[in-house]
Amino acid sequence: EPLRSLIQGEPAAESVESLQSFVDFVRRACRSQAFQNLLHDHESKAEDNFRSGCDYLTSLFEQHSRLLILRIDLYFRPDAKGWGYGKAADEAVTKYLRSLRLAYGPGYFGFVIKRENGISRGMHYHLMVILDGNLHRNAYYLTQQIGEKWIKRVGTDKGSFFNSYARKDRYRYNGLGLVHVSDVEKLLGLRIALWYMSKQDSELKVDDSK
Repeated sequence: EPLRSLIQGEPAAESVESLQSFVDFVRRACRSQAFQNLLHDHESKAEDNFRSGCDYLTSLFEQHSRLLILRIDLYFRPDAKGWGYGKAADEAVTKYLRSLRLAYGPGYFGFVIKRENGISRGMHYHLMVILDGNLHRNAYYLTQQIGEKWIKRVGTDKGSFFNSYARKDRYRYNGLGLVHVSDVEKLLGLRIALWYMSKQDSELKVDDSK
């Protein structure tokens, strides 16, 4: 009603009615059992992913006191967004991840990757690469190198990347670079990063029509 009193003219009043109808629909849908079941499955999947990632990193720390943690965002350029949704892009990502093991040999332990479909970015990936901290140290250079391998794999006309180490000082808890098993703040930063990469995303897409 307060909104209604501020509206002048019939078209605006109709917009308020439409907005109210949408709000009512969302409320009904969120109270439904079907929605609650989907929400439970959605949250359970995120928790399962997180536990799996924690178990994986814990197993590595049980064998190695120092891990080198690299994080990078892999993108498709605006003109190649459509290509990023296709089978060729999926195959390129698979081959790219396989090539990392070949590039770093025994010093390479593995990776955690999250595929995300953003409204503005389109399909993109958040990648965490784990290396042996006793063999590798230069986090910025190695992350940059991994990004360049991505560009080489998909082509300069299709791929781009962001080196997360460049903004390491902006994180309250920095889990990037060399992480020692006894460094609590680094481990906390690693945990936060892992939770972000584990969570399931939902998005509401709105078209340009009325």
